[in-house]
Amino acid sequence: MDSWLFGCDICQEVCPWNSKARPTDWEQFHLRRELQEFSIYDILRITQEDWRIFSMGSAIKRTKLKGIKRNARAILENR
Repeated sequence: MDSWLFGCDICQEVCPWNSKARPTDWEQFHLRRELQEFSIYDILRITQEDWRIFSMGSAIKRTKLKGIKRNARAILENR
């Protein structure tokens, strides 16, 4: 897992179609500001209700709170 919290990032990097994509200014494709400010420790402390709000409208919702916390613990254990 190295330091990957959620799989979509690595998928985007290795996808052969993405090598042809150009950067965009469309705000919908940029990482939301509140997600940029979250730390791995914030993930471990988040409640189910806050997770629902935090993950709303994001693909990260698919991993579920239990899964994202599992990934966060694995990252910390491997540091």
